[in-house]
Amino acid sequence: MAKAINFGAYNFPSKAAAIKNIQEIINKYDFNQSLNSEDRLFFESLFLLHDEYDEKVGNGIYDIQVRRDFANNRSLCIIQNDRHEMIISWRHCVQPTSPRTVLSTAFRRAVKHLIMDFKRSQIAMNVVCPNDHTLLTYENSHVAYVDISFDDIFNKFLSSNNLQISDVVLIDPDANDPDQRGIISDKELCDRWITFHGELSKLCLLSASSNLKRS
Repeated sequence: MAKAINFGAYNFPSKAAAIKNIQEIINKYDFNQSLNSEDRLFFESLFLLHDEYDEKVGNGIYDIQVRRDFANNRSLCIIQNDRHEMIISWRHCVQPTSPRTVLSTAFRRAVKHLIMDFKRSQIAMNVVCPNDHTLLTYENSHVAYVDISFDDIFNKFLSSNNLQISDVVLIDPDANDPDQRGIISDKELCDRWITFHGELSKLCLLSASSNLKRS
């Protein structure tokens, strides 16, 4: 039985239906053309399902354009507010969104400022990737979890607090917020999560290519 795909205000009865709609939208555009406002809103909602959302969006989305990939096919490129460009795979985003995934993305949002602060501090020190020795910049680097993954930290927090997925209430962000992932409504719980994450997480900065090889 096909599983529904839901993101933002968009709902599809199956993965195949979502893919068909996405391809129809992208095929309307020429290479290097920017998406119109309606299609941009659609993809901004879809991109929230990407597990490297923070890295891809960076300091915010200035524009989304259709580009050529290595096989001359249409792909999507996020142009960040500081004009850095990041190719993003829409296929990577198309997956049934479980309640656990929705909650996990909200927990990622809650520690986003810590991840970005870490990245900026490392770049300011002119660090190089420990794996391939590339000098790291904002656009060519990813923050990676070492020893314990984000998902493991997330699961340990739920377990240690005797929480089920349905126990955590999320609220919608303001409509003008560029990050439309859910917000943990209980501030005390959110603060405990941020502290817990800080105690267990060990971060490092890797080149984007090196980080992708890890997965």
